[in-house]
Amino acid sequence: MADGACEYDPKKEGGGEKETKQVAPPGLAPSEKDRLRKAMTKMSLENEVWLRDNKELHQLLKGFMDKVLREQPEDLQQFAVKYFVHGQTQAQS
Repeated sequence: MADGACEYDPKKEGGGEKETKQVAPPGLAPSEKDRLRKAMTKMSLENEVWLRDNKELHQLLKGFMDKVLREQPEDLQQFAVKYFVHGQTQAQS
């Protein structure tokens, strides 16, 4: 993982929860690792606040997921392009 953010291994799933481990780029000093961890935590919190303040995104994704689950398209990527580029009423395969 080039950016050193976070690694998810689906093989290690247990109890329905994702297991993640922090991965720092090699060669960082402990103080640099601490600064990186603090910056990542700050960014994560800022993103969470932004997502809470922008409920439109939640509604947009909910509408998309509802349509995906109803239609269960074979080519999800193409379906997503049609849905988001041409509007949800034209997304039918």
